[in-house]
Amino acid sequence: MSTAEASERTVGMDRAARIVSDLGSPPVVGTAYFLVLAIALGPRDLGMTAAAWGLMLCLPSLILLGAVKRGRVSDSDMTLIAERKRFLPLALPFGVVTLAGAVLFRAPSALETSIAGMVLWVAAGSVITQFWKVSMHVSGAAAGFWLSLLFFGPPALAVVWVPVVIGWSRLRLHRHDAWQVAGGALLGTVSVLAAFAALH
Repeated sequence: MSTAEASERTVGMDRAARIVSDLGSPPVVGTAYFLVLAIALGPRDLGMTAAAWGLMLCLPSLILLGAVKRGRVSDSDMTLIAERKRFLPLALPFGVVTLAGAVLFRAPSALETSIAGMVLWVAAGSVITQFWKVSMHVSGAAAGFWLSLLFFGPPALAVVWVPVVIGWSRLRLHRHDAWQVAGGALLGTVSVLAAFAALH
């Protein structure tokens, strides 16, 4: 392989990693999960699922994008750990309010457990981020996979590759090291399994 071909391949791999990283961001993965959950639960619970999605994902994401636009955060990935230390805890109240609403209005078990798992994920991620840049991309994807497996069964195994590919993209872009990616996978897994164990 010539130098030019190697360089072109490197550029192509980096471009692919950026695309995967963008598509694998927690808001995108979370939106995909809520969409599948809404379809599974059916029209009766569509409003409650949509409200949870809006409060837990949309509002914090809009706040983050606003901070990026105003220059208070460097990018939507919050590449700098100092930015994560400030922003992640701000997302937690949205999750707590959403969970309280799910309990109050007797949301379906799958929705309530999903919200609880996400709240634990954000809470634990906020604490860990104070001293270590754990991969929230990978942890979000891992959480989504485990929620899907718990509630949709073996068909969810079809997406087991998603956290792996997202982890590759974060390593390729040098956003995390291997330990931070592995820690993210563990964080997402433990958060969901703990919520499931507590509520079932």
